[in-house]
Amino acid sequence: MVKTKVSAASRAAKLAGKVVDLEKKAFDRTAKVVGKYQQRTDKLIQDLADHAKWLPKEGKEVVAEWIKTAKRSRADIRRTVDVSFDQMGEFCKRMEASASRPAKEAKKPAPPHKRKPVKRAVAITS
Repeated sequence: MVKTKVSAASRAAKLAGKVVDLEKKAFDRTAKVVGKYQQRTDKLIQDLADHAKWLPKEGKEVVAEWIKTAKRSRADIRRTVDVSFDQMGEFCKRMEASASRPAKEAKKPAPPHKRKPVKRAVAITS
């Protein structure tokens, strides 16, 4: 069995990628549950508005538009968070790949700057 030495940076990047995947799955499940809850609430509100004889037609249109706006906003948030998770996952993969590559040989450091000696005035005391 051949063991390869894995750098701490590579392990950290791999762990970060797994954490991002876990958080993405948790978000997906939560968003799905919230979406179902919101759909039921939207249907309930729409039914109440449709059967409310006291609510004018304009009020019913406002309720319908409000429901559409909420649905669109949930979809926008979901897309934005999905894109963010995808970008973070790609970043972790790039970090893992770059950490697993052998380090490039460091450049030769610049020679130290040589200071010119400072001529100091000598006080002559008599």
